[in-house]
Amino acid sequence: MADILACKCCGGALPDQNLEILIRNRGETPVAIQSWFQLEEGGEALLWEAVCPVGGRSIGPGEVAALYAGLDPAVLSRYRVLVLFDRQGRAHRFRLDGGSEPTATRGECA
Repeated sequence: MADILACKCCGGALPDQNLEILIRNRGETPVAIQSWFQLEEGGEALLWEAVCPVGGRSIGPGEVAALYAGLDPAVLSRYRVLVLFDRQGRAHRFRLDGGSEPTATRGECA
């Protein structure tokens, strides 16, 4: 699988990519997601910019797309909200429930 993703994703191998974020667009219009995200818990936020593919993803209605990142599981476990940003600057927030599939709390791309 790394060979396929390397060709479509980052132009090289995917070292240390242990986090896959699957995004389903449940809206009726395309959503263009940036290639970075933020993790939040209470007043604390962590911006994560090492996300593949560079340039983000455009996701049509009903489509599923993936973003990939390398993130220490201990760091991820400290946060309860994943925030994705679209190219219009809107935030799309998803609760993280102990490693289960994210649940949208706001945004059309959930």
